Amino acid sequence: MTLLVLLLSLILVQDPPDTGPYDLAFAEVVDSVYVAYRPEATRRPVHGNITIIVNKDDVVVVDAGASPSSARQIVDFVRTHTANPISAVILTHGHDDHVLGTQVLRDAFPDAEVIARQGTRDYLTNGRVQGRVESFAANLAQRRAGGEEEKARVAARGMPGDAAILADLRRYYDADVDVIAREHENLSVVPPTLTFETKLVLARGGRDIEILNLGPGKSGSAAIVYLPAERVVIAGDVVTHPVPYGFTRDSAGWLETLQRLDALDFATLIPGHGDVLHGKDYLRQVIGLAEFTLAEVEDAVMQGLDKDATRRRIDFAAMQEGFTHGDPLLNYRFETWYLEPVMPRTHQALSIPSEE
Repeated sequence: MTLLVLLLSLILVQDPPDTGPYDLAFAEVVDSVYVAYRPEATRRPVHGNITIIVNKDDVVVVDAGASPSSARQIVDFVRTHTANPISAVILTHGHDDHVLGTQVLRDAFPDAEVIARQGTRDYLTNGRVQGRVESFAANLAQRRAGGEEEKARVAARGMPGDAAILADLRRYYDADVDVIAREHENLSVVPPTLTFETKLVLARGGRDIEILNLGPGKSGSAAIVYLPAERVVIAGDVVTHPVPYGFTRDSAGWLETLQRLDALDFATLIPGHGDVLHGKDYLRQVIGLAEFTLAEVEDAVMQGLDKDATRRRIDFAAMQEGFTHGDPLLNYRFETWYLEPVMPRTHQALSIPSEE
């Protein structure tokens, strides 16, 4: 009897059933502006936030999601909340997790314009994104092999909190990659139908939706969406939360974009990933990190240090703690999503001789 009670108690305290990697939640940010987000912001595969702006006569969507199933949830949400059609889908940049739902949105609303910067259109038409989509299933065995190597590296570290990291890796490599492969079946990358380069304003029933070029961001052709009346900015991956991404080959351009973003008058920031942010504290924390990275790497390059020596020399511990607060999984994300990509790329960019 005691054993039965124990077993029942264990069942009752188990975690709730796991959600899929593309399951979204919805929240209203300000009146008639909603964000669709994946509750676990740092889960792999990464999944960009989607903003839904319900206007008097239409709906404007910012970013299209990471998969067809993500986009179908957007379509269902729109049809449940308004009779207005989606008239425009704005792509903040061309990364897979922000664009792979475009096909579903256009199928549901064929008259919708797809708006982005010309650089994003070029990126989405050069075949690379479509190639990744089509090759994902074929490369599953290779991905799993890489996953086993990553699990082994983490297991060998013996650091506190590694159990949580290993559980995350198992979920991704043992289950979620199969979901991604299924989502990629018969998926076509849809390029923008309308491009801009400086500024484009959509006037929608008394609401102005400004689409801005504030610099390259991380992708090289980032678009920022600004609602001046509501003081809301939609930043795409220029800002990600709770940890920044270092996937840029132009750290100086990213910093410049962040600084111009800071100059806008806004109270609410919807990042490319993670929680909706209020005020500018987190943005300025990211600016501080970008400034620190550039200054330290530039100093190392001036001293003639190579990439490996530069990484060993720079101490990011205080900066990292400010973002992760010691959480083991967030530490792992900061190291793999920020430090590992940004350090060699910044070193390479600063090491290229000037043409002057």
